[in-house]
Amino acid sequence: MISYLRKKLGRFWRHEIAYLILIITYIYANIQIITELPDTVLDTVIIEIVPVYFTVEGVLIGLSPQIKTKWLRDAVAVLGITSMLLAVRTLIVATYQHLQLNQSSVTSTTTSFVLTSILFLLFVELYAFAILIPVSEKRKSKDSSLNDFLNKPIGSAKMEQSSSLRIPRSLLTMVLEAFGYLMLFAIFGVALPLSLLISNAIGFWETLAWLIAAVVLWEIAWLRFTKKQKNLKDIPIGNPEAWFYALGIFFSIIGAGVALISVSTFGAQTISSSTCVLPPNVNATSLNCIKIQTIAQAPSGGPYSNYGPYGAYLVLFGEIGLPTFLITALMFYLWIRFVQTKIVQKAEEK
Repeated sequence: MISYLRKKLGRFWRHEIAYLILIITYIYANIQIITELPDTVLDTVIIEIVPVYFTVEGVLIGLSPQIKTKWLRDAVAVLGITSMLLAVRTLIVATYQHLQLNQSSVTSTTTSFVLTSILFLLFVELYAFAILIPVSEKRKSKDSSLNDFLNKPIGSAKMEQSSSLRIPRSLLTMVLEAFGYLMLFAIFGVALPLSLLISNAIGFWETLAWLIAAVVLWEIAWLRFTKKQKNLKDIPIGNPEAWFYALGIFFSIIGAGVALISVSTFGAQTISSSTCVLPPNVNATSLNCIKIQTIAQAPSGGPYSNYGPYGAYLVLFGEIGLPTFLITALMFYLWIRFVQTKIVQKAEEK
């Protein structure tokens, strides 16, 4: 009898199912804690907790190419980005209310925090489900056909086969190389000399000479890059997992920066000063003051306060680099798809 039941119910006792039940149990315990929160949670508490969501969501989105099933991979990406955007909104509102309006807690912000936490837990649960559930053979064949489609050339139906051990030439490699040129030029050719000029480390003429030299080097590098790009009509889009990895790098950079900023606030103090803007020369606590301006300094005095600026630099690099990378990819794709293909076709006709 026991062997018969074990045979019939064997498929329900896979170790993946046991792991998934354990994760759901922990998530349910966290949801119980969140739903039992008071109607108003302090904004300082929200500001400390929400960056942890950023970090975990950014890392999981960056690792989403490990999910083999396409519809689960897409669902993880959509839910993760939605959860991250809601967390960004909650952090912005809580920070503004705490620093600018001097409000300790608001019911609507607490509700947004609860929704952000629940959506974060659902995202973790979906990610665990996508990782643990085995992939069927039909799904594998469909995903392989999708990879074959994305690896086809953009402008023709044939694809050049390469037997070398080098990285296959694709639209992704082109975009990464162009993005690297852009970042090097922006950081070392523009941002660095201007920052040295602002700090009075170098003079105006030295800065101008630096910028001119950077522009010249950029033109030389760009001309060499464009000369290497031949037969772009036959270039494939690239492996979708490689695209996910490339995008995941930016989310990981943003998550690491937010984590450093969050760590820098531990044990630190935030000093703010309020002044009356309208009318001027009036005390901020006076009844005659119409408009008050509050300026808050960065948290300082803590054991990890030095990590804050580095985290801010990482977040800034990720927020600027991600849209720059996507715009560069879109421009290259449109150029190859509609401009370069027509140029090649006209040349072949002649």
